[in-house]
Amino acid sequence: MDDVLVVGGSVAGCAISVELAARGLGVRLVEKGQFPREKVCGEGVMPNGTDALRKLGVVDALMERGARAMHGVAYHHNGKSAVGHFANGRTGLCVRRLALDQVLAARAEQAGVNRQEGAEVHSAVHDGQGWRVTTSAGELRARFLVGADGARSKVRRWLGLDAAGEAHAGGVLRYGVRQHFKLARPVVDNLVHVHLLGRAELYLTPSADGCLNVALLVDRRGMARMKGDLEGGYRSFINQDPLVCRLLEGATVTSEIKACGPLRISPRDVISHAALLVGDAAGYVDAITGEGITTALHTASMAADVIERALKTGELHAPALRSYALARAEAVRNHERMTEVLLFTSRHPWLLKGMVRGLSRRPDIFTRLLGANDGDENVARALLASAPGFLMGMVSSRQPAT
Repeated sequence: MDDVLVVGGSVAGCAISVELAARGLGVRLVEKGQFPREKVCGEGVMPNGTDALRKLGVVDALMERGARAMHGVAYHHNGKSAVGHFANGRTGLCVRRLALDQVLAARAEQAGVNRQEGAEVHSAVHDGQGWRVTTSAGELRARFLVGADGARSKVRRWLGLDAAGEAHAGGVLRYGVRQHFKLARPVVDNLVHVHLLGRAELYLTPSADGCLNVALLVDRRGMARMKGDLEGGYRSFINQDPLVCRLLEGATVTSEIKACGPLRISPRDVISHAALLVGDAAGYVDAITGEGITTALHTASMAADVIERALKTGELHAPALRSYALARAEAVRNHERMTEVLLFTSRHPWLLKGMVRGLSRRPDIFTRLLGANDGDENVARALLASAPGFLMGMVSSRQPAT
């Protein structure tokens, strides 16, 4: 019997497996897919997420595979642009998801994790002694079960942690579509560029040498436009922005177009008897603030602390794991608040226009909000403190927007 069985071998699954193995626990990780495999992702990692990858010891390997430093974020809307740089010289990372998954998988194996690909999990039952898990590769036993199997998590369903119906705010469900391009003229800056189209956004991430990931976020109505012709509909959104069109002139497509969604996931809970959820399986709001990978990495570390203590003490019941649920909720609160604010703004054109105008005239405020989104300070406090200067930037006519 393994100490811990982790279902799902992507970012969250590999991160928690490495953390648990470092604590001397016997860890088995099962993944239904075969690596390398494509996954829809914005491919930008914020500074705190990059710090977590550095702690795992994988940043150098990622840089060798073409990852590049990210110094900030630029917003573009109706010919106006705002640029915010991370404070104190901190950097994030632009990294191809294929490379990230491969490097993390290799790190897990190096840490002593028993990692199996092509092993789809069919059922999981706790028999009083431990978990009995049936997979396409045979039956597995473990004292503790971790669901790291993504937004459509089977483990979450088996644990009875799915919310009743689809929980989402304002009746808005969002979807992601992405494709990679080899540019005729490579991007030279170290920014993620976000082109705001109104109810949709294009994220441009230079995640490999000479290559650009163009990720589109749309609501249900936008997704319906692409029904039956995903690539044609995706291109119709790109064609709405002249800057993006010029950037992609002469570019060649280097990956198959892929879509995912809806993005918002709201489980009833993230813990059960001798089991818990990490990564997207534990809940997700939206990709608009780019914190998915960072959240997965940090909450995996929190979960590992709680699992180690539970296995040492034998206290495996859900109340003994409640500290993970509370710590996770506190850790993601800032990010979720910022996400909800940006989602609300994206649905109101006049707010969107004012936001870009204000941030373009007050890049110091943009920098502060980027830090708050990354967990460096309370989002509500940062918004309140920034409001006077931001509003002045929105209405001021003295200083032209950049």
